Amino acid sequence: GAGGGAGAWWLNRNGGSPTADVPPAAATPEAAFVWAVDTKPGEAPEPLWGPVDGTAPGDELPLPVRDVVVVRAAKGGLLALSVTDGKERWRAKEIDADAGFVSVADRMVVGADRDGVLRAFVASTGRPVWRSGSGVRDVLAADGTRVYLVTEDDELHAVDAWTLATAWKRPMTSPRSPGGAARALAADRRLVIHGRDGRVAALHAETGRTEWEFTGQGTAGQAPAFSRNIVYFGGPKLTARSLDAGVPLWEEEAGSGKADWSTPAASDIVVFAARSFHAYRYGTTMGSSSPKQEWHEILDGTGPGTLAPPVVEGTTVWLHAPDNGHLEAVDKETGNQLFTVGMRGEGTYRMASGGNRVFLVRGGRIAAMPVYGE
Repeated sequence: GAGGGAGAWWLNRNGGSPTADVPPAAATPEAAFVWAVDTKPGEAPEPLWGPVDGTAPGDELPLPVRDVVVVRAAKGGLLALSVTDGKERWRAKEIDADAGFVSVADRMVVGADRDGVLRAFVASTGRPVWRSGSGVRDVLAADGTRVYLVTEDDELHAVDAWTLATAWKRPMTSPRSPGGAARALAADRRLVIHGRDGRVAALHAETGRTEWEFTGQGTAGQAPAFSRNIVYFGGPKLTARSLDAGVPLWEEEAGSGKADWSTPAASDIVVFAARSFHAYRYGTTMGSSSPKQEWHEILDGTGPGTLAPPVVEGTTVWLHAPDNGHLEAVDKETGNQLFTVGMRGEGTYRMASGGNRVFLVRGGRIAAMPVYGE
């Protein structure tokens, strides 16, 4: 099984608890904002660092954890780089990045190795903390207490990352993901799973009980986005529901024969999503079944677009061009284009943000970009 017990191992100086000597989360070193008055109109600012080599193509996004950003390493395993200068901080060669990797309370990074054993590392230093269980196939999500995973025999487990006890387990009957891993979000005592069978289920994080569910949300297994008790989903329709009870708030159809909505990005009480070469900012008006469109930006280029999510940081939103040849940074409030950024290489850009930085991964390289702010 995936939980603790006879298969668990840990090493610490205090004995007893496997996590007794895990240090507090590191401070997040924040980058200085770029000011529009200091840059030429339409000209992208210089990277804070990079692009540097060392990453490998994959579907997962970079994982910023305070003072490091964790990515799939070019030679296998995980690679953690300093967010301030892009220099290597640690590697975990034994981890299978295809299984996914997550942060627990910004103090540990947890993934599964090639034998399906769950492993934890101190986020800032990479020091091994514990390994536990077997048969782990997909590491879906984590919150400050538990890691949520799917085993080879299609069981969904919640493992306490601090004690290694299995909090609960249940068959992974729905949402199922026969074409690949589901995507999930853990927040405010809910585990929300979007499977590749088009089903969405929200479970109580402490018990595994299904709190609400619905179907018809597309088969790409896109990660939900969350802010202010609203959870958003991409797919054939862009959907907003209350996180606690799953009350439908609004939905916006992509339209027959049109490209699906991208994975959304939420910030405060608004959400950003793209569909082909259209990008939108929507707000929620309580009592209305339609979203409030706050801006609509036509993206440069032609192509089917990507389902990868935008990124919101500072006063900027970073969007994928429909041909995936570049990224567009737009003003968060108005949608007006500020500049475009390109990085040579093949494949889809993968982005994540934190500490006033946007991390870009493409073609085996990673860079950190500054953002506008106020």
